[in-house]
Amino acid sequence: MLNERDKNVLERIIKYCDEIELTIKMFDDSLETHTRIPWARIKRMRNVAAHHYGKFDMNVLHDTIISDIPELKTYCQNLIEN
Repeated sequence: MLNERDKNVLERIIKYCDEIELTIKMFDDSLETHTRIPWARIKRMRNVAAHHYGKFDMNVLHDTIISDIPELKTYCQNLIEN
């Protein structure tokens, strides 16, 4: 079970994930050509975090924030710029 601090952190992160998911939905058709990023996994992670956060592994979340989010940001910035 998550402690209160972890719950608060997770709730804030879920809000950011919601924004990412909405963006993915807006560009769903064009993302099929950008297979380097696991779009479906991103959506699933958000759903697990939002609906089952009592069971959510904070270590997985930490790794995602430290490694995956910066890579996603860079990839998306390059898409926008090119």
